[in-house]
Amino acid sequence: MLEETTINKLIEMRFTAMADAFRSYRTDPKMRELPPEDFFGMLAGVGDISVADGVRYCGSKDGFTEAARDFYEMIPDRSGEIENLYNEGNIELYTIKVHALKSAARMVGAGELSKLAESLEDAGKGGDTEFINAHTYELLETYRHFRTTLSFFEESTDFKNGEAIDGEMLEDAYASLEEVCEVQDYDSAEMIIDSLKEYRLPQGDAQRMHSIEKCMKQLDWDEMIELIRSR
Repeated sequence: MLEETTINKLIEMRFTAMADAFRSYRTDPKMRELPPEDFFGMLAGVGDISVADGVRYCGSKDGFTEAARDFYEMIPDRSGEIENLYNEGNIELYTIKVHALKSAARMVGAGELSKLAESLEDAGKGGDTEFINAHTYELLETYRHFRTTLSFFEESTDFKNGEAIDGEMLEDAYASLEEVCEVQDYDSAEMIIDSLKEYRLPQGDAQRMHSIEKCMKQLDWDEMIELIRSR
């Protein structure tokens, strides 16, 4: 179980950071020029994405924005897996991966990509290797293009903002994360990571925390624990 004092510290960090961010927004002219919905406003300008569909499938603007960010962050891994399975001739697993891509693309309103993935899924189920050979790299090129159109997510200030985190508090966060990873408590892990995002972490810890968050989204608890213990 998490210690109550640790949770309270992390919650306090979160709200302090939010207050600081709000003051910056009100006083910094450059911040006032940003769209009110920030990343949501940027997503509305991406031609290959239907914001209306994304919000409808995700249930809210915030849910859509978070799904789009996850979609962006997973492009290198997911596209690499699809390409490797195609090159290995493993059509069964290839079909499973393009099915997952079909669903992920639909959730963020990337309709054309979702339709192409669905066509390749059907081809995989039907053993139509001719269609797979003709369109796999079209799929990969279309998918990887989103690394350019959604590149504004790369400019995230997560783990870089605000005052430098206190060393003892960072150690408490790592210890708490390890505990919740051992019981696979997604909500608590997400809360701890989100609480750290508004603070400036040492460069190595910031990179590690990005990796930990990525593993969390893939439900790779063992790798999260390994990253925590190897620091």
